[in-house]
Amino acid sequence: MKNLTPARARLRTWATLAPLLLTLAAPPCWAQEGGAPATPDPSPSPPADASEADEPRPDATPADETEALRDEVRRLIRRVDELERGASREQARPAAKAEAPGVGAATTARASATKAPAGAGAPEEWRLEPAPIPAPPEPADEGGLLPVLELPKSMRLEVGGSIRLRSQAADPVDYRVPGTFGRSASDDPARKSHIHFLRTRLHFDFTVTEGLRAFLELQDTRVFGETPLTSDAAEVHVRQAYMQVDLEERFNLPLSARVGRYATPTLGDGRLLCDPGFNNFGRQWDGAQVVFDPDGFWFTGFVANLREGQLFAADKDENDDFWFSGLYASARMIDGFEFDAYLYWRHLSDRVFSSEDNPRPGDRKDFTLGGRIKGELGPLNFTVEGAWQWGDQAGDPIRAWGAVTRWWTKLSITDSVSLTLKTEYAYASGDRDPTDGKVQTFDALYGYRFKYYGRQNAMGWQNAHIGMAGVSLSPLEALSINLDGFVYVKDKRRDAWYGAAGRAIRRDETGRASNFVGGEVDFYVVYTLWKHLKLQGHVSHFFAGDFVRDTGRGSDRTALIFLAKLTF
Repeated sequence: MKNLTPARARLRTWATLAPLLLTLAAPPCWAQEGGAPATPDPSPSPPADASEADEPRPDATPADETEALRDEVRRLIRRVDELERGASREQARPAAKAEAPGVGAATTARASATKAPAGAGAPEEWRLEPAPIPAPPEPADEGGLLPVLELPKSMRLEVGGSIRLRSQAADPVDYRVPGTFGRSASDDPARKSHIHFLRTRLHFDFTVTEGLRAFLELQDTRVFGETPLTSDAAEVHVRQAYMQVDLEERFNLPLSARVGRYATPTLGDGRLLCDPGFNNFGRQWDGAQVVFDPDGFWFTGFVANLREGQLFAADKDENDDFWFSGLYASARMIDGFEFDAYLYWRHLSDRVFSSEDNPRPGDRKDFTLGGRIKGELGPLNFTVEGAWQWGDQAGDPIRAWGAVTRWWTKLSITDSVSLTLKTEYAYASGDRDPTDGKVQTFDALYGYRFKYYGRQNAMGWQNAHIGMAGVSLSPLEALSINLDGFVYVKDKRRDAWYGAAGRAIRRDETGRASNFVGGEVDFYVVYTLWKHLKLQGHVSHFFAGDFVRDTGRGSDRTALIFLAKLTF
């Protein structure tokens, strides 16, 4: 692309100067032939075919030659524009897809200066030979089936989206004891569940000019059968709507900013902050984010309003907002390693948080300071992360922490078959005494749940020791077969058993019940049937431990999950 732009500039300069130079330098036609100008033949000439387009006309006048030259230069400029757009798409594609058959360097269009045929309208040094037509870019994982609409003045519009079906069944559906932690007292403790979700997303990515874009994404989420046959409820909402400025191309400054409603950014491994893919709604907020991306480093800062207090608070206090802000920095100067540090701050001011030793509710203000290292040690890959939390909840001091380490290695059995072995241990502090006025339970903020701690979301990164070991087999590039095993143990006996969503499931206030919550085995298959159609099937069994049996109904649970996602 960089090599074509000067050529286009030279062509446009020639288009401006060529008529003047040609008029001054070329003698009149009758001077060359020794006579007066010939009277043009009034009879129409047959149209010239493509083979005659570049041949000089013997009866051409200087004006004719000037106009022909202008037409030729205009044609060449249009051709250069087409090549630049093709080169831009090639450079924008991920590196892995640039090597796909039929795409990549071998098929990238090139323009080279060659000598023109004798008598052609354009001078020799500006003549461009026909370049191969660039192959269309491979569609991205999220979209790419629909054509990109090229608009005037370098504007463009990309449209894409996805449709996802998720079906799941669980027996029993809930381990909360009826009448506790928000579960209805009349609910059947052995109740089963089978439910089907449908999620549809449609986005419009509009490039206004170089470095300025607007993004809009609509989303419809529903449960099968929730809408009567003869009526419908408006379920489409704006999931994302933001404008973004990128200073890289225009000012060569690796800085970008967005403001509006956008998906929660996934930072690091996403254990504390992410946009969850399994969730039927996703996670998005209203705010602003700045990204600075110099060589070897990556920085971002954001501020978001999670909830407008005036709309929800009983007293209509406009100051009762939920605010979440953060800074995240990553150093990547050493090949194969990432060194991250972050600081998150929350101000949840709606006075609904309870104190451990005071009945008066209050706000919660907390800070989370953490670090992460990801790297390679020979055939082993690893990540280590730790976070410390402090703050205040309704007058009670907050002091909690969590840590996790994950190790894995990928073994190539054949050129197309690979085997991945993985193991993980996660710890999150619990509250030793829930009545002493000190909050010691770690809060996992807004991180992944389904991805790391089991398909049933039985236990989250909160008052927990979680051990995992698993194996993944990829007999085909499009097929992954996985088997994971988990062990769940509470950290503190008197603190609650928390699910992956951060909600308490059961609690033994005496501390006499066992700490062993149970274990889980997950078997799941992921198959990309077509580049834009991905299928997943999950079978999961939770083995109830001593704590479950000591505090209520203690039966095991089996869950089945099926997902089908089409992107376009």
